[in-house]
Amino acid sequence: MKQVTGYISEVFGSFQGEGPRLGERHVFVRFCGCNLECGYCDTGYARVRQAEARMEEGAGKGVVSVPNPVSPERVVEAVLAQELRPGFNAALSLTGGEPLLQPEFMAALLGGLGGRLKALLETNGTLPEAFLSVSGLVDIVSMDIKLPSVTGQGMLWDAHGAFLDACRGKELVVKTVFSSSTPLEEVARAARLVAEKAPDAVFVLQPLSPIKGEVRAFEYYEQARRFLRDVRVIPQTHKITGVK
Repeated sequence: MKQVTGYISEVFGSFQGEGPRLGERHVFVRFCGCNLECGYCDTGYARVRQAEARMEEGAGKGVVSVPNPVSPERVVEAVLAQELRPGFNAALSLTGGEPLLQPEFMAALLGGLGGRLKALLETNGTLPEAFLSVSGLVDIVSMDIKLPSVTGQGMLWDAHGAFLDACRGKELVVKTVFSSSTPLEEVARAARLVAEKAPDAVFVLQPLSPIKGEVRAFEYYEQARRFLRDVRVIPQTHKITGVK
């Protein structure tokens, strides 16, 4: 049987800097590779496969470099090294890049952890079939709705709609990055889509970082609240506090 391996950028412990789980201690596994090229991406180094993965040896300890591709067992070892005691970390955050480009490796990694940490998937929300192949191992989904005005990408509404369908039954957070020049109709369309597909999701409006000039948060919040009950405006706090 072929051994499953994957390309990882880094494994580290830190505090969640985005969304409703803000401030929780998480272990982050950053996957290499992405199927999008968003204009505001702040982890461009993870878009491509890297020769080595950087892994913290434990909470507050040094970093070692491990040749890619890595085994799921090696990543599990690095993740569990962050658990100073059971429950020290609130969740394992699978981020990128785009983790769903490596669903077999993700499944092997989460299977190896055996549910010892809640699994939070951070995804661009465009690969629903890949998600369905691992959904049983994922506890929380934090997906993006990519607005054309800030990503520089084309329209992704159909892919996002299919992904929202795939997330039914999951704890779901939908994040939408906006800038001061984002058309109100884009936010309204995103909120309408979530209201149709996943009305109980938390809808997070995230100002584009670094924040420059007028944010216009109230206007975008007002648009989203026309369709959804739980709308929150949350910036990237790790950019403010200086943590990784």
